Amino acid sequence: MPKPKTIFPAPALLALVALATLAAPSSGAESARMISATGDDLVVDRIETRAAPIEAPLGAPDPTAVERQPIAVSWPLDPNRTIDPSPRPFVAESRSYSLRVSADELRRGVTVPTVGPAAVVRLVPVDGAATEALDPMAITVVDPAGHEHPAGAAIRLPAAAETLRATGVPFADGTSAFRLAEELGAGAFVLRAPSLDPDASEVLVHVFEPESGLVLELTTARDAWLRGERLRAVAELRGGPGAELGELQAFVVAPSGERTPASVRLAGPSRIEIGAPLDSRESMADGFWQLVVRAQGRWNGLSLRRDGHTSFGFAVPTARLTGQVGLVGGFDGLAVEVGVEAGVEGRYEIRGILFGTDAAGSLRPLGTGHSAAWLAAGAGALELRFDREVLESAPLGVPFEVRDLRLMDQRRLGLLHRQARAIRVV
Repeated sequence: MPKPKTIFPAPALLALVALATLAAPSSGAESARMISATGDDLVVDRIETRAAPIEAPLGAPDPTAVERQPIAVSWPLDPNRTIDPSPRPFVAESRSYSLRVSADELRRGVTVPTVGPAAVVRLVPVDGAATEALDPMAITVVDPAGHEHPAGAAIRLPAAAETLRATGVPFADGTSAFRLAEELGAGAFVLRAPSLDPDASEVLVHVFEPESGLVLELTTARDAWLRGERLRAVAELRGGPGAELGELQAFVVAPSGERTPASVRLAGPSRIEIGAPLDSRESMADGFWQLVVRAQGRWNGLSLRRDGHTSFGFAVPTARLTGQVGLVGGFDGLAVEVGVEAGVEGRYEIRGILFGTDAAGSLRPLGTGHSAAWLAAGAGALELRFDREVLESAPLGVPFEVRDLRLMDQRRLGLLHRQARAIRVV
């Protein structure tokens, strides 16, 4: 027998509606819309449905054993805090370079160009084996004027491997260091380790010029990239008027160590434009990659070398935002449903910073929210929630705006979407 329906008279129905409205506090918002992304935002255009399987490192937990229960957290922010949602790629600065040489080459003599006095040199055995032959006081030096200085005579502040180990700093095994005598000036030095076994391991000669004003600045156009995109970066020599670059080399390094050559183009005497395809098909390629640039040139008649290193995020585009957003009713606060299309099932996270409008009509930070849930492949959604505590933490109201909106693949630790200004709530 079907269950009978309960029918309320019109006045009683209106009273129930009013009571329900009081029981579920409103943020004052009525609708939400997605703001168009700009060229500076990270946006997935095409998702991949055949991403490489996730493999756990030896001894690590099974990466497929991921929590599937949804979770949402939020907390207030200081409304007087200045928050710039636009990403600012890191600018790496370098006054150094490295040479990888054979033991026999170092025994016979390795040329080390400098453009500033008192360069600091580190000698690192590639296989990590310590050797007395790399003791700084066993190194002979030929200065830029061609004068040969016997073992230790041109060395200042020597630090043998045992000394560096005692500092507690995690230098590689066998590392030694010293400073070239400041009074010898700048130019091409020749370093020799005559007692070194010519069949010993290779040695990394690292040269740092703290007194030089010549700095190689390296930055990527964005700090996060997706598979299928082409990395764009710029390297530029600063602090040395008249410096000219010549021989150039660049490559990107995946977390596995896989190297991909990058293209380099001189865009001026001291400026390099760099590009590289990002199409690795490795398992667990998501994470931080490295861009390495090696440059040689001339300045004031001297040979110069600089190596630049910087990191950037890389992700396989396993999901994307659809652009569909809407408000969720029945929540004690503000909840925005954000459409997500997943190419690969998994646990995805969305996060953003809620800005509210003050009495003067200015948008100020109100709170931040993080939500995560397991999504099957296909169309789905995540709810970005801001609790009542957040909404009542400051005298800010509609219009609201969600900024620094991010979508992440939690299993692969990949950043898939980042938008400085993302959702308008009115």
